[in-house]
Amino acid sequence: MPPKQATRGTNASKDAIAAKADSSKGRSADAEKEKVPRRKSTKDEDEKKKERQAPARRRTEREEKTTTAQPGGGTTPPRRKPVKQEKEEDGKSTRTTKNAPLKEKVSADSEMTPESFMLLMKVLHIDIPDGVITDEAIRLSETGSVLDAAEKIVGLLTVFKLQFEKRPRLSAREVKQGLTLFKADKLCELTTLLFFKPASNKSLLRDQWEANTSNTGRGFVVSPAFRSEPVSMPVMHTGPVTRSWSKLTVGKDLPTITPGTRKTLGVISNHQYVDETSLWKAKKGFGMFSANKYDELECIKWFHETASEKKTFGGGAVVYTSGNHVQYGFLTGNLDVYADFKGDKPPEIQCDRLVIECKGTTGDMVGHFFTKTQQTKDGFPYAEVKPKHLYVFQVQTYMYILNAVAKMTKSAPMRKAAMVLRHYNPGGQPQQDFWLSLVDSDVQTQRDIDKLRLFLQTHVLACYIAVLRQLFVKE
Repeated sequence: MPPKQATRGTNASKDAIAAKADSSKGRSADAEKEKVPRRKSTKDEDEKKKERQAPARRRTEREEKTTTAQPGGGTTPPRRKPVKQEKEEDGKSTRTTKNAPLKEKVSADSEMTPESFMLLMKVLHIDIPDGVITDEAIRLSETGSVLDAAEKIVGLLTVFKLQFEKRPRLSAREVKQGLTLFKADKLCELTTLLFFKPASNKSLLRDQWEANTSNTGRGFVVSPAFRSEPVSMPVMHTGPVTRSWSKLTVGKDLPTITPGTRKTLGVISNHQYVDETSLWKAKKGFGMFSANKYDELECIKWFHETASEKKTFGGGAVVYTSGNHVQYGFLTGNLDVYADFKGDKPPEIQCDRLVIECKGTTGDMVGHFFTKTQQTKDGFPYAEVKPKHLYVFQVQTYMYILNAVAKMTKSAPMRKAAMVLRHYNPGGQPQQDFWLSLVDSDVQTQRDIDKLRLFLQTHVLACYIAVLRQLFVKE
């Protein structure tokens, strides 16, 4: 290596040091001239910064909680983040973790059981479906991937981007979106879709949090970590605790359908179709059918009278009901029309029951959702619908729930659903432009919906529990 050119004590070195000092003084002077007041950060920027820092802050707090004191001194190290791996059991994919137990104690206050979860739902005025909470969901709420997703949601709650749903359900119309997130392994987004919604009134949510911080005597209180840090949370119960609170039950996870409102054949046949030209005068633009409060009844009338005239579908159903509520776990929906043939099984559907979904349009769905064909089928003018449209997934979900009910009651499964499509033409001409489309119960779609339902009741519910356990603790 060549020797250094300048050494300590030489004149050259002194000159260099002096020159460097002069240069530094010059730069300092220039900097003073160019120095301007620092711009204050805006409220939105502060919230964005807080949102970015929230997951890391939550992770640090979680590690501090998992570092516990040991008898005789010393502490246990924080939990090592598990590595997710897929495992096949009986043909089903299950999520497990490696190098870490599935269950660990965060603290004595945060231990959860199905019964204590039901109590927390009662305290928060949240309507949870019967039978969905299990020990499995609670166990999964302490796994690494679930905790990471929960931290992201808590971060959004601390900046009041989200608020809790009072009645968390995934409607049949949202099932396609849910399946897309499920297949993409978007746990955080799927949990948000089911259990949360965009915050509407930040001031009200702050008031709710402030009131909750002093709420005691009901089994759960706000976590110490959030007694001084505002966060979006449901309003807690403030009234007296009754004896029934000690007898809360999880219930049974069963598919259900309510009776609905019966539409008698006399009412159907005597009804006169609304003059569609009057609808166009009353309201312009999209959604003309919404001005016709008899739209659903007129769909039933057209289906029943056409079936009776063409001698198809058993000449029409014996009983028609509307507004039947169906539910299985978190999946839910309301049927437009439920036709009951009372034991008769028309060859067109091979079942004694039929879901009829009514869809009205001023033209935007023509070509996008359905196409009018030049053929008739079973005596009806027939339309082809796009099989991947969210409305098709909607009726597939109805059939999935109703077939689960049929399996439980040992009835015939539903093989088809009907869609009555009504085009409200410009100016109201021609009128009563109805079309029929039949949707087959697709085996693969039904399997996918079943997987989604189970995932909502395990990993997604687990993520929700993990969020709640950060916000609330037992008294």
